Amino acid sequence: MTSSVEQPTRTSLLAKARRFFQRAPLPRTRVTSIVFAATATALPLAILIGQNADEIPRVEPIVLVAAVAALIAGLGAALLGRVVAPHVAGIIFAVLGYAFFSMSWTESQETVSLVVTWLGVSGLGSAILMWLIGDSTRNVALAAMVTTIGTIAMIGVGLASPASNEETVPQALGFTGEFERTPNVYIFVPDGFGNPRVIEDQLSEFHPDLDFSDRIDRLTGLGFEWEEQARSNYAETRLSVPSTLNADFPLEPGPEPNFEARFTGERALQGHNRLTETFISAGYEYWHSSSGLWGEATCDITVATRCLGSDANDVEALEVIWGLTPLRAVLSPSLDEAQDPGKVVDAIEAARAEGSTGPYLVFSHLLLPHSPYRLDQDCNAIDSESTTSVGSELRFRGEYAGQALCTATMLADAMERLVEIDPTAVILVQADHGASFLIDSAVDRWSDASIRERMDILRLTRLPEDCRHDGLAAQSLINTLPLLHSCLTETEPEFIEPRLIITNFHQLAYEAEHPDDIGFEE
Repeated sequence: MTSSVEQPTRTSLLAKARRFFQRAPLPRTRVTSIVFAATATALPLAILIGQNADEIPRVEPIVLVAAVAALIAGLGAALLGRVVAPHVAGIIFAVLGYAFFSMSWTESQETVSLVVTWLGVSGLGSAILMWLIGDSTRNVALAAMVTTIGTIAMIGVGLASPASNEETVPQALGFTGEFERTPNVYIFVPDGFGNPRVIEDQLSEFHPDLDFSDRIDRLTGLGFEWEEQARSNYAETRLSVPSTLNADFPLEPGPEPNFEARFTGERALQGHNRLTETFISAGYEYWHSSSGLWGEATCDITVATRCLGSDANDVEALEVIWGLTPLRAVLSPSLDEAQDPGKVVDAIEAARAEGSTGPYLVFSHLLLPHSPYRLDQDCNAIDSESTTSVGSELRFRGEYAGQALCTATMLADAMERLVEIDPTAVILVQADHGASFLIDSAVDRWSDASIRERMDILRLTRLPEDCRHDGLAAQSLINTLPLLHSCLTETEPEFIEPRLIITNFHQLAYEAEHPDDIGFEE
């Protein structure tokens, strides 16, 4: 008589995956998953408050947003938990909530590291452990414990490592010497404001009243010199502005794209740069005015004497939150007040009324006329799809032109007031780059027209007569600091040779050929 022994069969991976998605591995998982989803959603906002407690005027609006978001994530996990296993629903909403309120995936190396590390170690590690030891309640708990410890350890190592963007100012300062004159100095950066002549030349057919002459005349009448050959050195704000502030080229052409350069400029935008270091060492106060809608340029009180407008209302704090999420694509037009240069002059006037111990340097980054396009040429709010667009779709060329006209009007109004309250001031109004309707996503296929559109910029300078210089070198953004330094020390400037370096961070950066030949026909 033959007896047969039933052989154990290995449960297939597919069967394990099905069970994972169909039933909770531990008791009370439904409640735990809801709490987990709510906590993960609120965590980035808690980190935001913790890291910026001194810069945020009031934390109440952020706490309110965190509470509402956590409630939504918890309800979502509860509802989805009725369709799939509760723990799966909790994980889904936890990941969505955390990623939504964290920095953009394409803009924050830290968030990519944290999210990928957590998903990779926890997800893959749990699957491997459960495959090896089985999926009993005890083994599930063991797998969760091991992978959680592993995740925390890896994140801890990452946080303990020195961040690449912690470098404050390049070691070679290069700009020393006692200032012979100490006027107050103002630098305004209207984001994305191309050269008015280029805008008129390329977009006149899309806007019936595209003419900047009256607005430019108002500014030149105040003592500004319109530098018609002014150019940016980079096509990206995160490279262009840091390059200006540090009088340096942060990204060189090379065989491989340099993603790190995208992040190292953040510290410079917040005030840690050669320009502020030079002025502070000469006895100046540093007043910083952030755009509000772009968290990377927020005021750092460790270097700034004053954060202009940071305590005016709750709008700036909320703008920082929205700017870190996909909601930056649908920002309310009511938040535009933070971009108006007139509001910056209001803050300057209020700060002057409080008194200061010495001369000061003001740096103000303005997001106008950059998209979204919300204002027409008369600065009235418009009702258009462009108000929720963060791109440069060709169909919005007319809206960009109108918003640029409005920005020019705002600048003229603001500069009239500023000159009135500070008649001896040195003032620079210089964009970081121009528009991007003609540029190709492949940087090696940019035409002369696209380079002119993006690299030729609005620049007006109000300097003492003996500080003015002709030529492309003096009008290149890279020489902002050398120009100001030579003016205030009453020495001959040592200009850096201008360069045009094109990159989109994802492809090979290259230096435009014959940059001096890319300009206007005489």
